[in-house]
Amino acid sequence: MRNGESCGAAPPLIVARCAFYFAFRILHSAFFILLLCSSPAAAQAPAALQLPRYETRYYTVYTDLPPDDAREAALRMTVMAEEYALRTRDFAARINSRMPFFLHAKLADYIANGGPEGTDGFFDGSRLVAFGGRAGARSWSTVQHEGFHQFAHKVIGQNLPAWVDEGLAEYFGEAIFTGDGYTSGIAPAWRIKRVKQRFAAGAFSPTAQLIQWDTGQWNQRLDLAHYDHAWTMVHFLAHAAGGKYRNAFAAYINDVAGGRDKSAAWERHFGPVEQFDRAWRQWWMELPEDVSERQYVAACTAMLTSYLARAASQKQSFADFEAFLAAVSAQQVRFHPEDWLPKSLAEAAVERATDDARRLGLSWSLASQGRSPTVVCTFKDGSQLIGRFTLKGDRVGEVSVADRKAASKAR
Repeated sequence: MRNGESCGAAPPLIVARCAFYFAFRILHSAFFILLLCSSPAAAQAPAALQLPRYETRYYTVYTDLPPDDAREAALRMTVMAEEYALRTRDFAARINSRMPFFLHAKLADYIANGGPEGTDGFFDGSRLVAFGGRAGARSWSTVQHEGFHQFAHKVIGQNLPAWVDEGLAEYFGEAIFTGDGYTSGIAPAWRIKRVKQRFAAGAFSPTAQLIQWDTGQWNQRLDLAHYDHAWTMVHFLAHAAGGKYRNAFAAYINDVAGGRDKSAAWERHFGPVEQFDRAWRQWWMELPEDVSERQYVAACTAMLTSYLARAASQKQSFADFEAFLAAVSAQQVRFHPEDWLPKSLAEAAVERATDDARRLGLSWSLASQGRSPTVVCTFKDGSQLIGRFTLKGDRVGEVSVADRKAASKAR
């Protein structure tokens, strides 16, 4: 389908994104308890779809992907669930039981298990089902989006307005996996450009209508513009004016999830829709298209720091950053068996680090903080991103990235 063309109606309870949407997806240790060494049990699925089953912290994963791909799926899902929980802690309950996740290696099996044609994943009110045969950013972005619907259904409630459910799902769909976490809040330049074009063309539906839709009404009006609309609203409420609207957003969600009338909740926390529309539109129209550039570099810094932490946990050291990056590239970084990371992450980290240095003129180095090494990314203006970690014995504890602004900008 063409960009912006409606997908048509979707089956009830199925929240699957349209094929044309995926073409625009450009995305460049949590505790791992996947029992790959045990004998997998058969999933409770039709005989033709019986899959090996693996129990993880938050999910029961049914997948016929190769062992390393299954292990990557379990790791990503564990860390993603923790990112959902972290970002929604003001209005979500705790995950108290595992959620079912079916990840198929074959497209035919995905479709036989309910997958709508032209999609990579869906949530049907209970199960998260995805096609993992394509792998890469496109499929994982879909899983992150649809996985949020499953998370929200379980721990937030079923009364969410569709714009909140879809907007937050889009928000998490843009997040970048870094090994021990995710970098969320990403606003890609291509998407900001498209949003500005929609504003200029008056292509968004009236916000006063959008905020009233439930999932059924949303599915009757599937259109890429609605996803952009919802995503921009969520992003604005989460990040505009230094987080000015976050508390109101959380309170609004608590109200509607608890059964309060949607219009009354909106008016109580955001005031007149027209007033919101003016602030929301102005913020996006003034937003630089490269606003997330530093976040992309921060994500790369976090990836590299995840590897440096593993090396340090096994008392492996490097003469300089070049030697370290070569070890990452060659899969020679040592790690505790439960701190495994997928090969795809190493490839992404090396590619991003090399490209960022060339394209942005930044430099990478290793430095010391006390007895622990750090990853340091230095920009042309002198500002730095510093990747740090903690250890728990011979295991990785926490990985973080600190942003040290240039002195002239910090004042």
